[in-house]
Amino acid sequence: MKLMLRALLVASLTLPIMLAPPTAGAFMQTQANEAQNFTTGLALMQDEKHAEAFAVFATLLPLGSGDAAYLMGMMKIQELGVDYDPVGSLALLKTAHEWGARSAADVIAQIEPHVSAEELAQAEQQSAEYLQALQISFRNERFVGEPISREATRRAPPEFPEQHIQEGNHGWMDLILGIDSRGRIMAAQPLNNADRRHVRAFNQVAPRWRFEPNESVTIQTLRFNYTLNPQNEEELIADIQQGFNNSLQLANAGVTEQQMRLGGLTQYWLEHEPAAAERLPTALYWYERAARNGNVLAQRYLAINEAQVEWAEYLIAKGDLDVMVWHGMRLVTETNNAEQQARGKKLIDDAGRAGHQVARDFLRHI
Repeated sequence: MKLMLRALLVASLTLPIMLAPPTAGAFMQTQANEAQNFTTGLALMQDEKHAEAFAVFATLLPLGSGDAAYLMGMMKIQELGVDYDPVGSLALLKTAHEWGARSAADVIAQIEPHVSAEELAQAEQQSAEYLQALQISFRNERFVGEPISREATRRAPPEFPEQHIQEGNHGWMDLILGIDSRGRIMAAQPLNNADRRHVRAFNQVAPRWRFEPNESVTIQTLRFNYTLNPQNEEELIADIQQGFNNSLQLANAGVTEQQMRLGGLTQYWLEHEPAAAERLPTALYWYERAARNGNVLAQRYLAINEAQVEWAEYLIAKGDLDVMVWHGMRLVTETNNAEQQARGKKLIDDAGRAGHQVARDFLRHI
């Protein structure tokens, strides 16, 4: 049975291994100081450090990573870094399928005829234990508050690098803004992996922006699209589609930075071609997949931009100062519940004590 299963399944594991080489360089530089994620595991597999890769993937199971569960299941059949274990493999693949890894169904169908009823029951029990240990549910519960949206009364376009203008670059920045009572931007933090030069260009003109006045400080998100040396709409959509297709294979292989990119590209594409929604996965599909694969930037995006409570609490428990500040401000400014407001102020205060400058600025205004 062992040789038969290995022969049946070898093709199923080839794709992610073949896709690992590009991830070891350019795609790993963005979050080098953060926790290991699925991309890290792929790079370890490329270096044939299979046991280390398996250990990285295992850390992602409590987050509900279907990609990690699928690949771990395949590794248990192929004896890559772990002992041959068809029951354990089946348990992981069933879990992966439950978490949205559609390709797991075909592999499950190949394994099940070769295990006994007792082994099948063991696999189902192990899968149930993985599901029980899930830390972030799939409910995607959002914070229910009363956000205040303030219109921009004056905008100041950033001055982008001349080289980027000549190249005709285009893209977007997702920002979370803190706005004081007079309508001035107190703080702006990017939520996507925007070009640092573009973020710097926005920060240079942010003092010239104005929003409607309000009784108190508020926060709100802003998507800033930019097109340098503009093309016509048809050419722009073609460029977006090409960028999407260029990232798709790596994203499907589990490269979290490319999954994060596809989330933003999907939103950007739909802003220019709404009809494309009929044939594309949602942006949240890609953000959530990246987050469950350990991408901290995607986790912060869901916590801050999408106000998803479980991701916010998960990151706060890990001491993420950015999430403490922005989620804390949401509790203070978007609810009339005294208990939630007190907790929000404490989160901001704790972040300020830890040295977070934006938190200190907010504390002077709330």
